[in-house]
Amino acid sequence: MKHATPVLAITLLLGALGLTSCAGDKVQSPEPPVTALKAEPTSVPETTQVPAVSAAPQADEAPVNPSPASPKAVVPAAVAPAVQTNPVASTVVVPAPPAVIPVVAKADQNPWSDNKGWFWLLILLLLLLLLAAAEWIRSRYRRNKLTAAKKVPLAPPMVPAESPLVAGIPAQKEIMVTAFFNDKEHKMHFSPATTVKKVTAWAAYQCGIFDHQTTEVYVAIHGYSAPLTGTAHIGRFVEQGKHHLELDVMTFKKEVLADEVILSKDTRPAPEVVAIKSSELADDEVLVHGAGMADPVKVSVKPNAPFQEVITSTARIGKFPEKNAFIFSENETTPLDASLPLDAKHPRHKILHVHPQKEIIVTAFFHGKEHKMRFSPATTIKKVTAWAAYQSEIFDRDTTEVFVAIHGYSAPLTGTAHIGRFVTHDQDHLELDVITFEKVNA
Repeated sequence: MKHATPVLAITLLLGALGLTSCAGDKVQSPEPPVTALKAEPTSVPETTQVPAVSAAPQADEAPVNPSPASPKAVVPAAVAPAVQTNPVASTVVVPAPPAVIPVVAKADQNPWSDNKGWFWLLILLLLLLLLAAAEWIRSRYRRNKLTAAKKVPLAPPMVPAESPLVAGIPAQKEIMVTAFFNDKEHKMHFSPATTVKKVTAWAAYQCGIFDHQTTEVYVAIHGYSAPLTGTAHIGRFVEQGKHHLELDVMTFKKEVLADEVILSKDTRPAPEVVAIKSSELADDEVLVHGAGMADPVKVSVKPNAPFQEVITSTARIGKFPEKNAFIFSENETTPLDASLPLDAKHPRHKILHVHPQKEIIVTAFFHGKEHKMRFSPATTIKKVTAWAAYQSEIFDRDTTEVFVAIHGYSAPLTGTAHIGRFVTHDQDHLELDVITFEKVNA
């Protein structure tokens, strides 16, 4: 419809020209004139003497026959008078030549002569004026509609009651989020469409908050106490023209009926997965997890003994070579120096881990997808679960329980266990299945 008016106008003009040309073609060329012969006999007075003419042709003279091609020689029999012979004078009366009256055939009448052509031309011009008026009305209506749309104010964005927010949506492709927790800060780039739930899961993982069964985690605008709604996008909390957002990570303790839930044993033959409760340690004991060992063990050490003695004792219990083995503190990625003493800087109440592998490749499977990450053997199942939930985009921890199990088995692993317990000393990888359960709110 955008170019309808020009096209119709050109079509009508071409139609008018065609009508004119067709009307001109109807005028035919006039036919040659037809000669009509009219007899006009001339009376000859009787007293006039006309020389005698012999009616019979001479013997040696051929009769003169007029050419039939000459129109003047053609005398129809109906109009040619008979030769009258005067008996008195014995003379032949010759009639006068007939008068030639040219008759011209009337050509077809020109259609413009009776004003019919002008009538159709006026009709075409009237149609063109109507089309132009319709196009002008349509253009004016569209302009008025666009002007009215520009004058309508946009609805203001929804703003939490206690957040120092911005009106407007940032135009940046990425927003740098800074999470503050226990005098530490963690930074990450997110798109403005990222939900607060996803940012909360990332912040909890970075801050080492992995026990979601006993701890609630929220985020709030830096310097404010109102938790942000989990389904909100972080772009709502960024001022126009800025590209950063500062958040405080807040934790709340959940009310738990039992101190710890004892999980059922896994069906795989080894290693056995059992939940272990922490017990009181003597002054000369430390709790150590080892490579492929089903349970943590208590290792006796002398005061200020080096960590190498802990490595030796744990390797002997776990039946793996102590050579080139590493010792880690829980959830630490860098191994401890085996020559350093176990002193106040490295207190005995911290759980240790001894493993010949410095890193373990963890593969998490969820809904046909897999995610890989390298962890130290001293990483807890809680931390790996938080990572797997984040990678699998499971952010609604208020309504969903997330666990991990050995790939191909259904028994969830204990959150406090180290992943090195499920990897033998000669292996460096661990495959896990991510399992989700809906929470039942009483």
